[in-house]
Amino acid sequence: MLRDPNDAQDATQDTFIKAYNALHKYRAEAKLTTWLYKIAVNTCLDHLERKSRLESRETLGLDEPFESSDGEMSRQYRDPNPTPLEILLKKEVFRVAMEGYESTHLSDEQRATFDAYTLHELSYTEGTLATGTILNTFKTRLNRARMLVAEGATRHAKKIGFDI
Repeated sequence: MLRDPNDAQDATQDTFIKAYNALHKYRAEAKLTTWLYKIAVNTCLDHLERKSRLESRETLGLDEPFESSDGEMSRQYRDPNPTPLEILLKKEVFRVAMEGYESTHLSDEQRATFDAYTLHELSYTEGTLATGTILNTFKTRLNRARMLVAEGATRHAKKIGFDI
């Protein structure tokens, strides 16, 4: 997710520190791995956001000025980094989607399948091994979970006034 081994090591350490500090909040009805994975994903997203914020502070130079009928003008290039508004919008869309995901009533099997494929980015083969299912069952559960999560995210977005 972070694509940098040093960042991944930092995020791993932060994840286990956060998990240790929040161990009293763990609910036994959820899998420990799912709970820990959520902490890890949020830690990585926080790290990526911080990194993006730092990188977006860089400024780009301007091209040589040129003459026009209105006088001398400078040519400006768009910064390839997302604007603060774009970052905020992406973060808000992700937040709404995650809240919709969390409010969706998936079976344990659907949640494990969805998490394995979508959040853990496992292949179909890896996902079937991780969940102990056959390929067709894995695909069926994943498809149903995707539909339920999309419905939940849409419902949640409308409830909070997010225009879809």
